[in-house]
Amino acid sequence: MTNHQSPAQTSSQQPGLAFFAIGMMGLGMVALIFGDFALVWQPVAAWIPGRTALAYGSGVLMMVCGVDCCFARPLRGRSAS
Repeated sequence: MTNHQSPAQTSSQQPGLAFFAIGMMGLGMVALIFGDFALVWQPVAAWIPGRTALAYGSGVLMMVCGVDCCFARPLRGRSAS
């Protein structure tokens, strides 16, 4: 069995990743500001226990993932030698 590594991102892929990350962070900010789900994720029933906490948690997760897409990916390809 061979070990396949994904190729490095080309310069044509990076703008798409940046727009994706910005959009994800924007939806995360909407969830954090309003304490509710963005319209993209509606409807989440009002009777769901911990609905507001779930909305804040998803907002934080989207913000962290967006930041990870922007900053952490280029650093992972570097070797520590």
